[in-house]
Amino acid sequence: MIQYIRREVHTKQSKKNLFLNNSEIAKFIILSIIVRLSWAIYSGIPVDSGPDFLRYDDFSNNILNGNLNLKLDSFIVAPLFPYLLAIFKHFSGELWRYPIAIFQIIISSIATIFFASTSLVIFEKRSIAITSAILYSLSLPTLYFVHTASQESLFQSILVIAIYFITRFCATQERKSLLLFSIFFTLALLTKSHIILSIPLWCIVIFLVRKDTKKALIDLTITLSAIFLITLPYGLYNLQANGMYVISSSGGGFHFLTGHNDDVYEFIVNTP
Repeated sequence: MIQYIRREVHTKQSKKNLFLNNSEIAKFIILSIIVRLSWAIYSGIPVDSGPDFLRYDDFSNNILNGNLNLKLDSFIVAPLFPYLLAIFKHFSGELWRYPIAIFQIIISSIATIFFASTSLVIFEKRSIAITSAILYSLSLPTLYFVHTASQESLFQSILVIAIYFITRFCATQERKSLLLFSIFFTLALLTKSHIILSIPLWCIVIFLVRKDTKKALIDLTITLSAIFLITLPYGLYNLQANGMYVISSSGGGFHFLTGHNDDVYEFIVNTP
């Protein structure tokens, strides 16, 4: 795949083909907003029904009361969404459900453009990019959580944007694209921590794209430095408050326990 999308960009026209044009952007932003807003209004799914909402609700209230610690009994929670929710509560008071829903709808609609533009970079066909935009606009799994007070929609939107920039980097070797990928990837990491497992894969991508080892090492340094610097404040806070340098979420220790337990295995394969 990397070899397929890797190419040099020589002309202004080819650079334009790395992103949707203004007319397409306007059309698909409007389409995505209409679809998502309609879903939010008519689906019957409340804003405060998202996964782990009670946890985020409590943490955001704690943040507003001056308690910044996101530690549970079993693990530390990723910070981006609880802090974002606290910001909306601070400025909107009891009406926070409306602005957080609208914010996520807008971010998800913007992600539609980046999803389609990723297809354009890979396949170099506007028809495929337009089809991708329509499919993403109407994707039910994306719509389901789009207005709920949970990290799912925000995480997906940020990661889609990050994937666009790493795809663009593979095509153009622009360091600006790599830096933007690093920033958006880290924001996604601060929303859901499990994507930290993909960092070695992105490092491999950099070396596959760059034929020059020196340039690859510079690019790798840029990426890892961005991740380190953006996560540094939360890591230092956790080190001071909880005695652990945790850059996002520490994950539940019970996952290890249940994953390496004969009784749990027996329950799963031979449920009473």
